[in-house]
This record gives sequence, structure tokens and C-alpha cells, in this order.
Amino acid sequence: MLLTCDTVGEHTPHRGFDVFTFVQPLPYVEPMVRVSAHPAERSNPTIKDVQWVQDRQHLEEIQQLEGVNEVIMYDCSGQVTEGLQTNFFAAWPDGSLQTACDERVLAGTVRKVVLDVAREHGIAVRFECPRIEDAKLWESCFICSTSRLVKPVCELAAREHSRQSKAQAPAVEQAV
Repeated sequence: MLLTCDTVGEHTPHRGFDVFTFVQPLPYVEPMVRVSAHPAERSNPTIKDVQWVQDRQHLEEIQQLEGVNEVIMYDCSGQVTEGLQTNFFAAWPDGSLQTACDERVLAGTVRKVVLDVAREHGIAVRFECPRIEDAKLWESCFICSTSRLVKPVCELAAREHSRQSKAQAPAVEQAV
């Protein structure tokens, strides 16, 4: 959105301001998505940083080559933080969720909604980075963002830590 205001003179109240908007449909996203995990970290994940657009280019190239919806990042110790444009949650067989603490991610609005829904439904949330090596132990996992909302992951490719899930999405994914 672009907002312009006429500031030619002090006494031009009749001129007012103009509002310009550009609207386009969001691209179609499958009900369940394929993601891949790669070692990478943002230098300051808690802020939207213009430099991040440049820093992630090689990961976006990998995303295109692999034909996945998102690239999930994990650090040198295997802790999954977030996706290039999404937040990440692991769902455990006991019904609990696990996600990185706020200091490790850009805490998005849809992430907040997921956390609110989890709280309202009595779903326990552990704020600790899921470990990529535990992927086969998760009941499922999902990503979320403003453009994707909540998308269950049907396939997570991570070298030796791959998992596939065709199962029904857990309660929190359905509730959101």
C-alpha cells in the first residue's frame, strides 16, 4: 500500500491524501507440503532484515532444484529453528508440540495463532528447538506463515533424517 499526502501549502485541506493498493491472488499451496532441511542459520532471526533476502538466495536455489515448498534450517548441532519464510513445529506422539523459542526465530502472526489455539485446546508446547535427528520420532510436523497459514508436512527430506507422513494432521493443525 502506498499513501501520499499533499504538503504544498499550509492551507490545502481540500487536497487530502491518496491511497494506492496492489492486490493479487496468493499462489496455490497444496494441503500438505514437501520440505527439505539444510544446515543454515540467520544472523539475527528476531528481526526482518533486508540482508536476509541476499543471504538466503543459495537456499532458495536449493528449494527450486528440489521442488519443495520450503527449506527448513537447522544449526550445527541439529536444532531446527525455522524455514526460509515460515515457522516450524514438530508434533509428538503424546500430542505435544515443540518449536524453537522466540529468541531463535522471527515470531510470526500465524505462529502466535497456533500457540493460542494450542493453549486453548490444552496442547502442551515445548519451546525448545526440535532436533533434526528426532524427525522419525515425531508424529508429524508442520510449517506456518501468513501466506501459507498452517501446512502439514507430508515429506521432510534431510539427508539421513528423512520422514514421510500421509497421516491425518494432528488436532492443532486441524483447529487452526
